[in-house]
Amino acid sequence: MRIARERYLDDSTRWFLTLELWTRTAEMHSAMDALSPEQRQAIGDAIVDALDRIARIVEPVAIERGARPVRVAMRES
Repeated sequence: MRIARERYLDDSTRWFLTLELWTRTAEMHSAMDALSPEQRQAIGDAIVDALDRIARIVEPVAIERGARPVRVAMRES
């Protein structure tokens, strides 16, 4: 099972991040499969929070290399 969230750092298709939770064993896949929709959403929200933090770290370097940032509201950590 995979739960992923994605983010573009600018308005092109070149500056793109994906953060993904991926199960690698049958046991963990089974446990993830058993999650309620609310639990899956909570995992997705946690991934979004982490992706927001990662984007804030990566964005200055991407801008130095030519990205033009998209200004979207990120959640405060």
